[in-house]
Amino acid sequence: MVVSAQADTQPYTVVPGDSLSRIAQKHDTSVEVLLSLNAFDNPNQLAVGQTILVPALAPAPPAVATQAPVESVAPAQPAPDQAGEIVPVTYVVQSGDNLAKIARNHGTTVEELIEINSLASDVLQLGQQLIVGYKLIVPEPAAPDPLDREPASELTIDFQQPLIVEGWITGPPEFVAATSEALGWLAAYEPAIYQLAQTYIAEIIPSNDPGLAWARLRPNGTCQVAMLEGDMMVVASVIYHEALHCAHFLRGVFLTEEQEEAYAYAHQLEFAIRHNMPQEFIDELERKWFLFALGLNPYRR
Repeated sequence: MVVSAQADTQPYTVVPGDSLSRIAQKHDTSVEVLLSLNAFDNPNQLAVGQTILVPALAPAPPAVATQAPVESVAPAQPAPDQAGEIVPVTYVVQSGDNLAKIARNHGTTVEELIEINSLASDVLQLGQQLIVGYKLIVPEPAAPDPLDREPASELTIDFQQPLIVEGWITGPPEFVAATSEALGWLAAYEPAIYQLAQTYIAEIIPSNDPGLAWARLRPNGTCQVAMLEGDMMVVASVIYHEALHCAHFLRGVFLTEEQEEAYAYAHQLEFAIRHNMPQEFIDELERKWFLFALGLNPYRR
């Protein structure tokens, strides 16, 4: 990477877990500014220890309203992440619709719909167009590097013959931003896992259960994943877990529920250990793997 010289800048050294969006947030700036300050060979692949230019620390000017954080709920679309382009998802009001029904069908809330559409009331008109969330359009990445180790399970998936589908995320802006950040990290540090998710997951939506993520094969032959929110590394590991399920569904690998979960937890556990995730998280993954490996299902009452 070549760094361009410019006034009012300072050097910054990339640390593990960094992405352009995270570095921009640390320095109260935007991804676009970082791209203008640096001539990146590949902005999606930052290397730990790499030095880039960031704006020099200074009091933030009071009138910079365009740098609203992604968490703010506004009709405008959130700032795009380096993993792809974020665009609004719209829905046309049909006969019999109300805000509660539309919110339930699109994994959001009535309050969210009112705010992002600047609605004066909850009265809808037939044919009215509403923003119901945002989706991440992920471009086809370069050919990924294969995982440099044998997966933790005896079962394996061929990472070298993918059928690329358009990966995308639908949900409230903060959900799209958080999931996009996890995908961006995978693209930079685990390209084979990123490719796996890009290949086999057609849609990611918020889970309606705060403690459970899941994957399902839809009637149209694509795989949908309901994702948790939380720590970026945890989200990345869960994306890996659910992408493995989607890969099995679409490649016709049929296992019992217990075998399927034991397989996915074995890989997720390896991922957590490899990236030095918190010991309590590793212990919980190991417990679930062990139970499923024994044919026991802790989720079944």
